[in-house]
Amino acid sequence: MKVMEHYSFNVVDFGFDTTVGIQINEERKRTGHGNKNAYKKGIIKALFKSRNNKCTVTADGQVINPDGRLLLSTIANGEYVGGSFHCAPRAKIDDGLMEVCLVKPISIFRFFKILFPYANGEHLDRNDMRDVIIYKQAKKVEVSAPEGFAYSLDGEIIYNNQFTIEILPRTLQFACPK
Repeated sequence: MKVMEHYSFNVVDFGFDTTVGIQINEERKRTGHGNKNAYKKGIIKALFKSRNNKCTVTADGQVINPDGRLLLSTIANGEYVGGSFHCAPRAKIDDGLMEVCLVKPISIFRFFKILFPYANGEHLDRNDMRDVIIYKQAKKVEVSAPEGFAYSLDGEIIYNNQFTIEILPRTLQFACPK
């Protein structure tokens, strides 16, 4: 996936997930290491800092969050994020499409209620989550945030107020031994 002048192989995310990543990086700088405690602290801080992010997401020319708000968003080429979150269960790395998954702003209580189904890739099939999940496939995604924010390209944090993500199908060539 091409993201402005950068590239991402697996995932571009923004909102809550990226805020957790920033908090973990800050904890690493402060303590010299990042561990499960840093991750837990990152989640707690992000719950208070990043539950109602202001941005507009457009997929293939269609605004998919008309109210301009979200808790988190993952634009994925692969199924998993962070090694264990199965947030794009329908992704196929070679289909020429990105999976766009947005979670609308929700209460802390609801966040914990949907966390495990989301992590396990069950969020697309659950009736009790349909009101908070927006899921699309797209070839081009545009994101704009008037106040600016951070986003993550396969874990690398970048700051901007707008960016475009385009899928580059069949671009990466691999050589495999016989």
